[in-house]
Amino acid sequence: MKFLAQQTDYVWILFWLVIAGFVRGAALINFAITISEYATLEKLPAAFGLHNVGKGLFVVTLGPVLGNIRDSTNSYPICLHSQTFLIMLCVVAWSIEYCILYCRTRTGESEKSDTDTTNT
Repeated sequence: MKFLAQQTDYVWILFWLVIAGFVRGAALINFAITISEYATLEKLPAAFGLHNVGKGLFVVTLGPVLGNIRDSTNSYPICLHSQTFLIMLCVVAWSIEYCILYCRTRTGESEKSDTDTTNT
């Protein structure tokens, strides 16, 4: 998004918007795939509904905040950088979750190998 926020030429703005659109489309497809992979067939409508409610709440609450940032600073690049900051918060949260999950599975494997060696 930094590239988009710093552009002033119309052609380059369109170019980066197309790139951002493809990335957004890929992300939306991955949400649907992830939900359908982890939810059972009976719980799939509820899972998609919960996902859409959560997404709607974020749009309703964060949309006006980002609009106020744009209006108070009178700058589109600052607004885009604040959106990038929010995305990076998600990346940090997901990274922490991944590290915790990795440590738990590694600890579980080491405990399992310890019990296997003591039983033989």
